[in-house]
Amino acid sequence: MVQKFDVVVVGAGPAGSVAAQQLAREGFSVLLLEKRRLPRYKPCGGGVSAKTARLLDGGWEHLAEDITRKVVFTHRYHSPVTVEYDEPLIYMVMRERFDSFLVSQARDAGVEVLEEAGVSTVTEEPGQVTVQAGDKVFHARALVGADGASSKVARALGLSAHRRLSMAVEGEVSVSSEQMNQYRGTVVLNHGCVPHGYDWIFPKGEHLSIGTGSFSPKARGLKNFLNQFHHQFGISTVSRWSLKGHPIPTLSDRNQSFHTNRCLLVGDAAGLVDPFSGEGIHHAVKSARLAAEVIASGLRQNLDCSRYTHMVHQEILPELAHAGRVARVVFTFPSLMHRLVQANPEILRRLMQVVFGSSTYHDLYRYLADRHFIFRIFS
Repeated sequence: MVQKFDVVVVGAGPAGSVAAQQLAREGFSVLLLEKRRLPRYKPCGGGVSAKTARLLDGGWEHLAEDITRKVVFTHRYHSPVTVEYDEPLIYMVMRERFDSFLVSQARDAGVEVLEEAGVSTVTEEPGQVTVQAGDKVFHARALVGADGASSKVARALGLSAHRRLSMAVEGEVSVSSEQMNQYRGTVVLNHGCVPHGYDWIFPKGEHLSIGTGSFSPKARGLKNFLNQFHHQFGISTVSRWSLKGHPIPTLSDRNQSFHTNRCLLVGDAAGLVDPFSGEGIHHAVKSARLAAEVIASGLRQNLDCSRYTHMVHQEILPELAHAGRVARVVFTFPSLMHRLVQANPEILRRLMQVVFGSSTYHDLYRYLADRHFIFRIFS
C-alpha cells in the first residue's frame, strides 16, 4: 500500500529535522525517513556555534556538555595564540543526543518519523515524487534531501556532480580528571601539520573529542596525523578509543543547482559546508529553513523550487566563497599565517567573531586583504 504525504524528508540530522518541523507547523503532512535507529552515533566534533544557536528553537541548551569561551591556536603543536570571550563561543554537544532532540521536536510538531528506513529509489513524476524505503513506497508533493555528504537523493536526482568529498577522522577520548579540567571551556585548533586542514580538541562532559580533517581529496594518513597530534599534546587516555571517519562535502561549482521540479537538497547533501572550518550545522539549519519556506508557499500556490536555489545563491554561497578565499591562504601558507596571527592576535579574534555571527567571512576577508598583500592575490 502506497502512503501519501505532502512532504517526505530524507535524513534525520539537523537539516532534515528542522525542515520537517517547520513544514509540519505550517499544517502539512510530513514524513521524516532515517536509515538508522535513533539515537545513532554521528562522527562529528559536535560544536554548535553561537550564530547557529540563534537559528535554533530553544530547549536544546541542556544538551550542551561544555560551553567554550577560549580558543588556543597553535602551529605544528607549538607557538600558541589565545583569545578569550565573555560570551559563549561554541556549545559542545554529542550529536546522537542533539539530533534525537531535534527529531523529538519534529515529532511534537506532528511529523511522522520512520527509523531504519534507508531510501533505495527516488523517482520524480508529474505532480509527485515517489520514494521507496525497504518494502514501503511513499508519494509526496515535494521532497527534501537531507541525507548527508553521500546523499542518495542527490545522486538519484543528478545533483551530486559538483560536490567534492574530503575526509575527517575523529574519536571520543576518555582522559584523567586533571586533563579534563585543563581543557574545559577551551577549543584547541592546530594547523600546519595536516595538508589543507587542521586538528582540533573539543571538550565534552566527561571526555574530549579529538579530530583531524583535510579539505584535500588527496589527503592520506589522517589517522597517523591524529595519533601524532594526540601524543604531541600529551593526552593520556584512560581507556581505549576508536576512530571514526566521515566525509566533508564542499562545492566545486558555485553555479550548482540545488533543486529539481519538486525536490530540494539541504545541508551536507547540498555540499553547504564551511570550506574553512568544515562546520556544517549552521548552513544545514539555515538551508532547511529556506527550503521549508519555499515548499510551504509553493504547496499553497504554485511550487517553484528554483526559488530555493536562488535563495541559497543569495544568502549562503557568497559567504562560503569568502570562507574559501580565507581557507586557500591559511592552508597554503600556514607558517606565514601563524606569524601574522602572532603579530596581530586581532586576526584570530575577528575569525572567532565569524563563529559568533557578529561578523562575516566577507568582513574578515576585507580586513585581511586591506592589510596583507597575500590575501589580495586570492581575490
